[in-house]
Amino acid sequence: MKKQDKWYTASEYYQLGKSRLDMAARRESITRNVPLHQHEGVEQIFIISGRGSITVNGLTYGIEGGSFINLNPYHFYSIKVDEEMRLYSLSGSLALPVTSTLHGFVNENISDFLYEGAPVVLCTGSRAQKVRTAFEEILREYEEKELGYESISCYKFMELEELFKRYSLMDACESPQMPSAEWKAVGTIMLTTHQNLSLEEMARDYGMEPQELNQKLRIATGYSFRQLIHLSRMFNVCSLLEFEDLSIAFIAKLFCYSSMNTFYREFKKYTGLTPEEYRNEGRGHARHPGAAYQSIALELLAYVHSNYRDKLTGAMAARDFHISVSLLQKIIKSHFKCSFSELVAEVRVRYASVMLCATQMPVCDIAVLTGFENISTFNRAFKEYMKETAGEYRRSMQEQDSP
Repeated sequence: MKKQDKWYTASEYYQLGKSRLDMAARRESITRNVPLHQHEGVEQIFIISGRGSITVNGLTYGIEGGSFINLNPYHFYSIKVDEEMRLYSLSGSLALPVTSTLHGFVNENISDFLYEGAPVVLCTGSRAQKVRTAFEEILREYEEKELGYESISCYKFMELEELFKRYSLMDACESPQMPSAEWKAVGTIMLTTHQNLSLEEMARDYGMEPQELNQKLRIATGYSFRQLIHLSRMFNVCSLLEFEDLSIAFIAKLFCYSSMNTFYREFKKYTGLTPEEYRNEGRGHARHPGAAYQSIALELLAYVHSNYRDKLTGAMAARDFHISVSLLQKIIKSHFKCSFSELVAEVRVRYASVMLCATQMPVCDIAVLTGFENISTFNRAFKEYMKETAGEYRRSMQEQDSP
């Protein structure tokens, strides 16, 4: 980030208080499948042992001991566990790569490969040792918290980013898996939020009708074209707000908001705060319960997806996770911007919408199968999240499918 005539390094920018560069480092074990989700920042994972598969943007990759995984906000992924996996994981704000002074690749073809190539590389021998050592050094820094541990961890994180680029390019095969058109569209949406994208133009680029592309996006990600644009803009806005040198008006204009009123309304709807409140409360890590709870948040989301058909309450979930109800609600509010009951309702509606598209099952039966106590509760929740009734949604999907 350039200010006056000086280029700040990532650690200098952090130490000057210009950006928090939030990062979480964890040792974890995964024993159950992780449902499809996306995240706001960047994630790096190294599998120590076990095996399974990860599906990223519609493509499935086998993972085992030595697998090095690099995930960005434009990646929607799920994990299938075949044998319990032990792993190291790092997650950080988008500010991490933004503040890095490491030079990226200029060649456009290589840049395209890094965005569209496989998010998984298998490391063996010296490669595996080098990657594992970097993860372990970051974990050790976070455990010991000696002077300058944040700066050292930041540099190590960026080292892992560069190692992934190196190994991805070295291992690039002649015929890599190619994502489907809708997943290519997802990547385009998430990576070009500074442009005014049109559903009609994008659909034409991918040889589809606008309604067809919108439906495919919903089925693939659970979000419509407009919702994906909103999400990706918010991811990037939140990241840039961490840099105090950038004015809020500049950030709003950068992401094509038509007016400051629109920007403030959309931002508060997403975060519950004004941009100024978000920026001010973020100092000193006061904005959320802490990066240490990101793993619990992910496990809570998987828990809801695994048990959505059953009766679920915050008290039951808190008991199963051995935490207080108040802490559970804080974690849910921080990471998902809603209450536990609202999260459960939204997950149930998502499953119900798929069943409405894929079956002719009566709406009342779908309501029961997705965990709603009665049809009235189902209708109210469905209308709230989908902005139309279940019957209207089914008819609109059928009309789009008809020739």
